[in-house]
Amino acid sequence: MKSDVDEAEEGVTVGIADGGDPPRVTTAPRIARTLLHPLVSIVLTWPALAHLGSAIPRGTETVSTVPLFNLWTLQWNVDRVGHLWSGYWNAPIFEPDPGSFARSDPQPLTGLVAWSVSWLPGGTTTAYVLVLLLALTLNGVTAARVARRLGASATGAAVAGVVVQASPFVINELGVLQLTMLFGGFIAIDGVLGLAMDGPSRRDGLLAGGGIAIAALTNGYLALAMGTVLGPIALVLLIRARRDRAVVAFVIGALLPILFAAPFVLGQQAATDDLSWAVETVESNSAALADLVQLDDQLQGGRVLPWAQNDSGTPERLWPGALLVGLGLLGLVEARRRTATRAAALILGIVALFGLIGSLGLSLDIAGFRPYALLRDYVPGWGRLRSPFRLVVLVTIALGPLVGLGFDRLARTLRAPSHRRVGTAALVTVLVVGAWEVWPRQRPLVDVPDVATLDWVAFLDNVDDRDPIAHVPGAAPRGRTGDFEGTVVDMLATVEHGHPMISGYTGLFPDDRRIVREALQPPIDDETIDLLCARQVGWVVIEGDVVVDDARLDRSLVGTERDVYRLDCGA
Repeated sequence: MKSDVDEAEEGVTVGIADGGDPPRVTTAPRIARTLLHPLVSIVLTWPALAHLGSAIPRGTETVSTVPLFNLWTLQWNVDRVGHLWSGYWNAPIFEPDPGSFARSDPQPLTGLVAWSVSWLPGGTTTAYVLVLLLALTLNGVTAARVARRLGASATGAAVAGVVVQASPFVINELGVLQLTMLFGGFIAIDGVLGLAMDGPSRRDGLLAGGGIAIAALTNGYLALAMGTVLGPIALVLLIRARRDRAVVAFVIGALLPILFAAPFVLGQQAATDDLSWAVETVESNSAALADLVQLDDQLQGGRVLPWAQNDSGTPERLWPGALLVGLGLLGLVEARRRTATRAAALILGIVALFGLIGSLGLSLDIAGFRPYALLRDYVPGWGRLRSPFRLVVLVTIALGPLVGLGFDRLARTLRAPSHRRVGTAALVTVLVVGAWEVWPRQRPLVDVPDVATLDWVAFLDNVDDRDPIAHVPGAAPRGRTGDFEGTVVDMLATVEHGHPMISGYTGLFPDDRRIVREALQPPIDDETIDLLCARQVGWVVIEGDVVVDDARLDRSLVGTERDVYRLDCGA
């Protein structure tokens, strides 16, 4: 759809029809727009690029467990790509339990991209940062593309893309790699909006299905949410289309990319079909109403703006930013005014409302009726979602492209010919203040330990067997995220030395892992050794002054930080 923007903004200068110079295309604006989103990604994550190969970004979380776990996830993907995904689901972190990798978001497409650049110096650590930069860039590019489809100017679309890139949700979750990947959602939205605005076509089918497939392979939360809300909308639009051949083309286009994702989706489903989170856990990770208007105090506006101060005592900070909300709602009104985008406005409004209500999860109780419980009980996959508050990202995905229309509307109002200079200054002020509100005070990094240089890792790498190992002490039995930081580092080491662990870290733990963690606390007694033997452990890695008094344990390495013992269960 052609936007109401001056041709000069498109970089085109039209010559005089009767013998004038031919049209001239100026490349500077296009180059600027091409470089804009990559540069914003670098700035948002700086100084990550300056520490390429030795550190990875962290969000507003205070511990490094999850970023390091995502690094391990990429390492496992990179390792399995080299084996054509053989044994993909049986990651060596909860030996001897099968299907361990299916208990968290596997991110196979992300891993494939990481594999393609893992040959660079710094290996997977370098690949992690490059993948994150690519994801943030694609977030901006795809959001801008949807804005253009809605009729935004090139400048308005660029603003929309940057607002999405710098959204508080993404900044908060920089350490949770999969949650930063929103571009699959924007691609799916693009296809469904095309279906609503222009009717069914194979191209828009490919976009809709491709977006869902990409999300399924990069961000499972997003794929499930977008599929749940967009699927019925697309079905209604197809029924109303009454163009059989075009409908078939759309459906075929949508199914093709989904079929490519199906082996991974169905494989994870089969491995976790009988698993679900307890109601109490889901309820504790549901948003409260107060969370929706608060920023994390690690963002500039979190300590200053009255609606964004986080003094309610609730744990989440889900305010999308005044710029996104204000310009997005203004864009929604503008889209609703236009005949060509009226249906698109309705769809985006539904997506935003679904995300808003869904983020409240089980905390939304209407006289005993919990809407979220319907999803858990009747829609496959929803029982394995632990944190409904994350569904608030759909507000960003729905309103983000509308920011472009809102910006154009505000620009036309403020920059009227009678007060263009003052209006331009006011417009710039709005953008600067809006960006300042959500700008992070600091951008912390997580130093990645070089586990390959550790003496105990080298020792285990050089032994003849690949028997399972146990680490003593293990993570604290209480099981808080911060307790597993050392465990995740041990998982990184597992990729190097090749021995499976009996107690690692994941999203949805096996039922007996608390018992195992309790057994791996000092001192080591006969009961602990019996448990290790039952799990066919061959090696025990011990850190600190742990008393070992059992004939079945024989010290094989006195290391600088850890000792390695051979476990002979027949002794």
